[in-house]
Amino acid sequence: MKSKFTKFNDTFPPLWRQFLSAGTEWIDTYETLQNYKKQNMNAVAIFYAPPFALSMSMECLVKALASFYDSTFDPFKYRHRTSDVIKDYASIIPLFDKISKNSFLIDLIKEYENTLDTKFGGTYVQMDRAEAEVLLNTACDIRAKVLKVSGVKF
Repeated sequence: MKSKFTKFNDTFPPLWRQFLSAGTEWIDTYETLQNYKKQNMNAVAIFYAPPFALSMSMECLVKALASFYDSTFDPFKYRHRTSDVIKDYASIIPLFDKISKNSFLIDLIKEYENTLDTKFGGTYVQMDRAEAEVLLNTACDIRAKVLKVSGVKF
């Protein structure tokens, strides 16, 4: 196996498109894990992967929308702080403005950001189903917005 980190540049596909694809794959991953859990009730519980997948989907899709609107967007500046991207781009992107005014949602996004810093085995992660649905719906709303403004069809 060979791993290589992507160097973002002005090549095809554009940065926002790369984030859109990754965010969509993370949503698919989350939904696959949830379906597996429903179909295999006696299987070993999977605790860490679903919150991580939700966090990654949010991060990628937020960065997709920000980089679509701002060609100078620097994803490395924000690291895994999705809430900071939302806050910084709220004056440019109406959907981010709406999200930034919802304190419950911003707090939830910040909490899920912490799952990306989790060192497996050293912490405990518990995901509330209703809160996870709120985050998933928000990620899907952001994805829908990127698809609408970009004209990309999935």
